[in-house]
Amino acid sequence: MAADILRLRRREVARLVGGFAVLPLLAEEAAAAAPITRVRPPGWYRTSLGDYELTVVSDGDLDVGEAAPLFPAHPKEDLVQLLENSFLDPKRTIFPQNCFVLNTGKEVILFDTGVGYTRPFGPKTGTLLANLAAAGIEPEQIDVVACSHGHIDHCWGIIGGDGKPNFPNAKVCISRADFEFWTDEKKIAGGGWIATFVEGARRNLLPVKDRIQFADDGVEIAPGIKAIATPGHTVGHTNFEIEVGNRTAMFIGDMAHHYILHMRRPLIEFAYDTNPKQSAQTRLAMLKRLAAERTIVLAYHFPFPGIGRVVAEGEAFAWVPHPWHLHGTGRFPRPVPIVYGRKRANRRQRRPGASSRAVVAHSPRAKVRRVNARHASPGRMPSRRAASRSAATASITSSASSTGAIAVR
Repeated sequence: MAADILRLRRREVARLVGGFAVLPLLAEEAAAAAPITRVRPPGWYRTSLGDYELTVVSDGDLDVGEAAPLFPAHPKEDLVQLLENSFLDPKRTIFPQNCFVLNTGKEVILFDTGVGYTRPFGPKTGTLLANLAAAGIEPEQIDVVACSHGHIDHCWGIIGGDGKPNFPNAKVCISRADFEFWTDEKKIAGGGWIATFVEGARRNLLPVKDRIQFADDGVEIAPGIKAIATPGHTVGHTNFEIEVGNRTAMFIGDMAHHYILHMRRPLIEFAYDTNPKQSAQTRLAMLKRLAAERTIVLAYHFPFPGIGRVVAEGEAFAWVPHPWHLHGTGRFPRPVPIVYGRKRANRRQRRPGASSRAVVAHSPRAKVRRVNARHASPGRMPSRRAASRSAATASITSSASSTGAIAVR
């Protein structure tokens, strides 16, 4: 009996030892079955702003190199210390491009349009249209394009590579001062970066001249959305103030470029300011106002998604980002229709009672890959579906997406 038990125990030990010997092989197989993909998700984020729906859509990050040449009048040692204290590389400055889409239920407003199809900062930029599609927003749904100013990374996405407006149903709002400055053909003769910016602004603004509404100081471009003059960075740089219920938000464009440098040193001058001294004073005054009024800030060049508040800290300021709140079941909602020429990616599916121009659920992963692949190719733009001016206005989505969020408070 004892011998039988001993033999059984030896067999169990052998099985156990053999199992341990196989474990490294299983680990190798598991590792091989899950390679590093380096696939990035679409660049969009959705939340609510009072009763409105706010979607942040990325046009890609601008890698603009070393910080010191961008702020040439400021001591380099201070720049380096500020950046290193925030664990940032002084030799590599990144400016995100956060385009904001506000759906009021009656109109859809897009704030700034990115660098467009020319992708002057590389192939990872110019992603606005692809990310709009991934977020379930069609270009024909945009009613208003609000441009903070006429620079390369803010208005160059108005016209597509085919020479036609990317947002065929939208009016374009920009200050008269900036429109006249950046479409002045005489400035091309001077060469340099200003000539390049003028050529791009003319290519994007002149074709839609007949649908431009000049957004001068105090002008309401849509109900509850007012232009606020913030000159200096350009002659007619404009913020846009959004009033919804008891909340106030402010889209700041290029009033501040960097969430560390322009907060800790608000009077620092930027290399591409038209009037650096005026720009610095405008920024200081506006930051004081934003901090005092606890305004929700929509920042174009701050880390994605660029939603937060400014707080005063002595003579300086700090950026307090709004926390992300990702809700959802982990499932992909029903896809939206995307049309390329005569091919339909899938049949239109929308909520009962939703309008034909409603912003509906975002695309599934497979479609996102196709959309990004098509839009990422330089010069290749999506075909446009004819959109009637008499179509019903957009409605706010009622169901949370997998990247939905709680309201900004």
